[in-house]
Amino acid sequence: MRLRWITLAAVASVLVFSMVAAGGAEAKTLRFIPRSGTFPQKFSGETGTPRLETSPGRKLVCSGHTKLTGQFNGPTEVTNTVVTFEKCRFEGFAACENSGTEIIKTKTLTGKLGYISKSKEEVGLDFTGEAKTGSEPVWAEFTCSLLGKVSITGHVIGNITKPHLNLPGETEFALSFDETKGVQTPSAFEGGPSGQQLHWIESPNSEVFGIDSEFSSLKIPGPETFELEG
Repeated sequence: MRLRWITLAAVASVLVFSMVAAGGAEAKTLRFIPRSGTFPQKFSGETGTPRLETSPGRKLVCSGHTKLTGQFNGPTEVTNTVVTFEKCRFEGFAACENSGTEIIKTKTLTGKLGYISKSKEEVGLDFTGEAKTGSEPVWAEFTCSLLGKVSITGHVIGNITKPHLNLPGETEFALSFDETKGVQTPSAFEGGPSGQQLHWIESPNSEVFGIDSEFSSLKIPGPETFELEG
């Protein structure tokens, strides 16, 4: 009888330990962790020619460099982010600009870290404008010759394609934006609101607008390193 009670107690202990371990794993939060533990942490990088187009297939051609700067203001939040597009022309002929000749700068953007797919360990950043017109956050405003004023509103999610989760000592990350005929993929975080999308507003018309670009090396200034934990 005593042996039976000892066996039952041992089994119960194993079950309790397993439940605690599982609970600890479920409680793990997706976050950006700098080695120093201090914020903000700035990042910057650039890439080549992006693909920018509306759902009917109208294209904003920016043939120069595309630059992105920003900072992690905390473990899950990005602030002070600006994307700069150079040599921009609508359909290749109408100059578009708001910050010098054929240069478009976005509004100051904020971003939230989130899971695109937790089971696949796919994570991303959801960028939106800080300024708002009515209820829609404004991503960018600029003028195109022959068209007049254009506003880009809404959200866009970039996929963090590297590094993988839980790898300490990283100094850079890659961010990919994917679209097809103006429709952004992904358009939602797992468990979040669907239809997170940009819109091209050329009064009185509104069209879905997408960005296809990859920033393969967004660097955190040394000697800082970081880990994406999740």
